[in-house]
Amino acid sequence: MSPSSNTPPSPLRFVGRRIAHHGAHSGYDRLVHYLPEGELLEPPSGRLRRRILWTLYYRLLASRTPIAYYGGDEFCVEAAALSRRMRCPRALYHFLYGDSQLYWTARMRSHRNVVVATFHNPPGVHRALLRDDRHLRGLDAVVAVGRSQLPLLRERVGAARVHHVPHGVDVDFFAPATEEPLPAEPHVLLVGHYLRDFVCAKEVLAALVRDGVRATVVCEAGRARDLAGTGAALRAGLNDSALRSLYRQATACLLPLHAATANNALLEGLACGTPLVASDVGDVREYAGDAALLVPRGDARAHLEATRRLIDDADLRARLAVRARARALRFDWRRVAARMRALYASLFG
Repeated sequence: MSPSSNTPPSPLRFVGRRIAHHGAHSGYDRLVHYLPEGELLEPPSGRLRRRILWTLYYRLLASRTPIAYYGGDEFCVEAAALSRRMRCPRALYHFLYGDSQLYWTARMRSHRNVVVATFHNPPGVHRALLRDDRHLRGLDAVVAVGRSQLPLLRERVGAARVHHVPHGVDVDFFAPATEEPLPAEPHVLLVGHYLRDFVCAKEVLAALVRDGVRATVVCEAGRARDLAGTGAALRAGLNDSALRSLYRQATACLLPLHAATANNALLEGLACGTPLVASDVGDVREYAGDAALLVPRGDARAHLEATRRLIDDADLRARLAVRARARALRFDWRRVAARMRALYASLFG
């Protein structure tokens, strides 16, 4: 196969266990849907086989795996990849969540196969989660979803092996409403919990509720307790359609963040044409551009004032809604998949 070809290698195998709080239309593993020629490897079936792998991992390997959040389930997924590598002499394996679901495959490098991994966390979080990331040197390519990741990853594996390909969003599902009427009263939405600044959020939401604004928080039930007492409605376990409806009906979506690379709530809000207020941190500006109001991280007053500005200015909301949808189309999963195909082909020449 020519390195310049855009035809993906065969077989192409994806390795990754779905993040529990992601909906069916959210998360990086949506990439698999747009590359149907690939196969998503499942962990070994059967309770006995899984129990054997869990026992092997926790008795012999857990203390030697320097990655936070890596456990028996992650090892079962890697075991499926390792088993397939021994049986398939030439294939490309793309680990979708390299931060937390990859270790032993990179350690046991085989020149007969190509191994790619995508990393999602900001540099500071990467250093905290991967206590020792020397195994990354065994990868053929590393994909960063944000430009803020590039210096650290280039330092770890060399610039030639690091590629920037942004995260995508399902712009067909997450799209502006065509028939749903907007509520008469203002409604502010906060979605997600990972790397969210809940101290800032609590102050902002409480002030908005005192103003008479309806506020809704969508996150895991365990984290919702951090926002108790704000007066916001706390929702957990929503299906994708219910979440999309909230994006569409929100006067503004609030995203106070400690750090960020790609962010599902940001991308989904943009795709739905929801006016956004977000912390200007990490790669938020790379994704949002001028389609959101960006304010300093940790500045509750700035987040509150920007949100009030959106509530009071219908013309501004309308302008941002148009920009948001146009911005999201740049990250259509189909465009991201085309870039990944080109990368696979260049590696599999």
